Amino acid sequence: MRTAAILLIALCGIVAATLVGVALDARKRRRRSYEPLVDPIMPAPGGVDVSVLRIAIDGRASKFVRTELARIMASIDGTSAQGRSKRLREVSVTLRRVRDSWIYGGAVNDPIRDHADARAAFAWHVDDARVRFTTAAVPLGNPRDPQTTLILVTIVVAARGELATVGEIGAGEELRRALEAAAHREADDIVALEVVWVPEEDGRVLSSIQLEAQYPPPELYRLRGAVVGNVYCTYCGGPFPAELVSCPHCGAPARGRDRDRQAIA
Repeated sequence: MRTAAILLIALCGIVAATLVGVALDARKRRRRSYEPLVDPIMPAPGGVDVSVLRIAIDGRASKFVRTELARIMASIDGTSAQGRSKRLREVSVTLRRVRDSWIYGGAVNDPIRDHADARAAFAWHVDDARVRFTTAAVPLGNPRDPQTTLILVTIVVAARGELATVGEIGAGEELRRALEAAAHREADDIVALEVVWVPEEDGRVLSSIQLEAQYPPPELYRLRGAVVGNVYCTYCGGPFPAELVSCPHCGAPARGRDRDRQAIA
């Protein structure tokens, strides 16, 4: 009799514990179901600003910039907020180190959007930067000469809160300030980042003529004082990019370059 009573009490205890466990589990599930779903890419509160910064660099620094960008993107994991912030800082430092070689600049200042619209705008700007030059650029100068190719760097950044607005390209000072300001944002503010550069590898040559054809104003402006664009040979009359040291058609020195050579001699 005593044994049966003990077994009955034990059985009741097991059933009670089971019921309590089920109730607690259900309570946890109900609590989780009412928690807000936070997007791992876009932050939950507030709007998101998407900005595009474009900087073209002359042949003196193009190889250095291409090598550094490839190193940064390969060595720093961009899937975390800290990684994106570090990538942006190092890209900013690299570009500001060659500030004297900037020859074109452009910016897109999108309005602050909700998460879904910001995600769509970010993806569109990244795709646009990647497909502008879908075929190999035709070299207009000697591809063995590192001075003949430019490089275009496009930075697409999405951040919580407003990013700096570029009102005027001019000599590139507002562009520099916007890049520096974005690089100094808190890591958690940078919710998405993509850096695209063209040409992406050695052996391709991008001229200022090709660049202006793909990015006419207001997408890209010549910086004040930049020697770029289409010029004509004073000897054969053929057109060629102003950044070349000689005419690719007849080999004559570019306008003013023959005087430079005489002065050096």
